[in-house]
Amino acid sequence: MKHTFSYKVRGFTHALTFVKKLVRGFTLIELLIVLAIIGYLASIVMNSVSFARGAANDAKRKNDLHQINVALDSFYDTYKRMPKNYNKGGCAESYCQGFDPTGRGWFGACDKHLPGVPGGEDTMLLPQAYNASMQELVDSGFLGAIPSGAGNYGYCYFNFGAGPYGAMLVTMLEREQSVDGIVPSVRPWASGVGTWCEKNLNYQYCLSYPY
Repeated sequence: MKHTFSYKVRGFTHALTFVKKLVRGFTLIELLIVLAIIGYLASIVMNSVSFARGAANDAKRKNDLHQINVALDSFYDTYKRMPKNYNKGGCAESYCQGFDPTGRGWFGACDKHLPGVPGGEDTMLLPQAYNASMQELVDSGFLGAIPSGAGNYGYCYFNFGAGPYGAMLVTMLEREQSVDGIVPSVRPWASGVGTWCEKNLNYQYCLSYPY
């Protein structure tokens, strides 16, 4: 688009012409394409962040359970027993030290949510009982502080008593899963028996300390 302006200087007429260039804007389709690309790139970034966060939580959970397991080893060498279960669940005192063979209750405890816990979460989600078991390790000087589950998933402790299962630690991993158990995770029970770390529970990470 042209615009012409005239002016006089000392009796002479001069003309100036300005050309205004029209700039075409984005069409609706182009804007939609740009927004779609931005959304796609944002989803890639968010997935990467989520994966990295999950992997970091998994690393913390595995490390925490390893530290507890080392503390259990030292505790047993010193006291010839494992920390007690403090989730009595209404059982007789004689059954609350370890596994209840009559099936009258589950006595392990979890500090936070953990999917698939035996006996149902209402029975197992008892942070004060979990903390009491871990406090024995802290008071004995074998554990610096009570570990708490990372992210959305907690830790569970269950003293099954002397035998092939012993003291059991359970958590859940977000990124690493294996039916056979990620080394040194264990799967001591067959599928469908309704307890910890069955063969089909590939999402649970379980450490066992038999004594």
